[in-house]
Amino acid sequence: MISAQTPVSTTAVLVVAAAAHAWRTVVIRPVGGDIYLGPAGVTTSTGLKLDNGTLFTYQIPPGQTLYAIAASGSHTVMTLTSSEIMS
Repeated sequence: MISAQTPVSTTAVLVVAAAAHAWRTVVIRPVGGDIYLGPAGVTTSTGLKLDNGTLFTYQIPPGQTLYAIAASGSHTVMTLTSSEIMS
């Protein structure tokens, strides 16, 4: 397992990097404000809104990344990501 805290502001930031050949499970929790999740270039209009304090679990396919952005201010995204699981 890999745990991380990533600062998120009004510019999209990488939250989970790609794994070459594996699916991964990630648990995400924003702290301090709502965030929006999506691919590189995510915006508050195109991203999936995740309310402050909400736990969200997501399966990330091989080769895919996950980015986050905030509508305003600076917040923290806490993540717990599984190690690579071969598909």
